[in-house]
Amino acid sequence: RGSQSHPRGSTGAMLRGPSLSALVLAASALLPRPGHCGDGTGNDLCWFSPNWLGLELSYERCCGSPTDAEHCFEALGGRYGRDFCCYVPEPGSCDWDAVLAQFEPDEYSQFLSEFPVALAEMCCLFPGSDGAHPCWGGDAGGEEGLPGPFVKCCFQVLRRRLHSHTEDPPWFEQELQRELAPLKGRRWSAADFAAFEADSGRRASGNLPCRLRVRNGDEVSTCDLQQSCMPDAFGGNDCSYIRAVQQALQIIGRLRPLPDLDMFVS
Repeated sequence: RGSQSHPRGSTGAMLRGPSLSALVLAASALLPRPGHCGDGTGNDLCWFSPNWLGLELSYERCCGSPTDAEHCFEALGGRYGRDFCCYVPEPGSCDWDAVLAQFEPDEYSQFLSEFPVALAEMCCLFPGSDGAHPCWGGDAGGEEGLPGPFVKCCFQVLRRRLHSHTEDPPWFEQELQRELAPLKGRRWSAADFAAFEADSGRRASGNLPCRLRVRNGDEVSTCDLQQSCMPDAFGGNDCSYIRAVQQALQIIGRLRPLPDLDMFVS
């Protein structure tokens, strides 16, 4: 791997329509509906709305220490956890009322309004494709396929970490240093990248290293996947790992603009 400067995967069938609604409504019949739980601070979604186990949660009980959080949230799983519940979301980071307004008023939307964390779980499974997603409405996200509300609503923890100066300052730098350690401080020029790309195309068989280019903060282009990805005997080799890296970089770049950089993914 080289760096010039110092998740798009298949989304599958869209989870919406009668099958999903029926499943959610059937499950809702088994869920307890306690009153509002707790007070204090943190993420109000965790305290002031019911959860599917009927647990009494509060900021005071759950956020005193990592051990407290583990005891509070381990049975619930999913988005329930210290990172999601014990920090106040940034102002304007997501308008879940606007997301809920995308649904027709019925039993399904009523259930989601009562269990907003379930709404977040469902909406953030995938961004949708071809502009089709029950949560994001007509915002198809352009050619990138990343609707703005999807990035805004589904990556609040990542947003906080990317902008934090106190919580985990070394984590991103440490990971980069680990990834770049094999280069021993050497950085490739644009000419180096072009030469490697041309040479790999001449001598490699099977999948070729794919060059990703990041420009203008969050614009990520890939190689020609039809040339880089050799189909297998069953036609199943879609190089989705390359699109996954592309989408991850787009999400990070939307939250905190990236510098111009090139990389090979293989």
